[in-house]
Amino acid sequence: MQEVKERKRNLNYIVPQEVILKGHFSLGSGKHTNIFFNKNLFYANPEMVCDVSLKIASKIRNTKAIEAVVGPGMGGAILSQWVAYYLRSTRVESVISIFAEKKDELWFLKKDFRKMINGKKVLVVDDIINTGRTVKGIVETVENAGGKVVMVFVVLDRRGRKSELAAPVGSLFMKTCGSWDSNNCFLCSVGIKFGN
Repeated sequence: MQEVKERKRNLNYIVPQEVILKGHFSLGSGKHTNIFFNKNLFYANPEMVCDVSLKIASKIRNTKAIEAVVGPGMGGAILSQWVAYYLRSTRVESVISIFAEKKDELWFLKKDFRKMINGKKVLVVDDIINTGRTVKGIVETVENAGGKVVMVFVVLDRRGRKSELAAPVGSLFMKTCGSWDSNNCFLCSVGIKFGN
């Protein structure tokens, strides 16, 4: 029992070093970085996703203010489900969980989801903020559907700076990360190989 309590408190146990890696990596954007969040390992471990979601829910100060949780399709949708579940466990009212989808570089909500969040106070969740573009798109999409985003919460904020979003941003981890164009990468210039 004590081991379980300790595990819930210790973020490094919940998200081990194999998930938040240091070294030389190429991001989906083509940029190079020294910190990489391995989403595949994270989402392949249901216990880790549940523990992280519980930790996020416990960090939300006024859970009664949250009526819906929204995440971007795929990983953020999984996180949205579990965070909503744990927020719901702290009160009588239900908390809905929905996800946004992307088509032609634009985020959207399906018609039923738009109706569900109209007039609701919304928490936006995601696994990582790199540039903030995804989260900003989700926030705008929610607000265009009539929802009011009261907070954004992510597992890892790579920007290491305050948010430019209208809603406050929280994170379990905040790491200032280097990010370079591939043709002007500091890590390449000093000979650090990929994956190290």
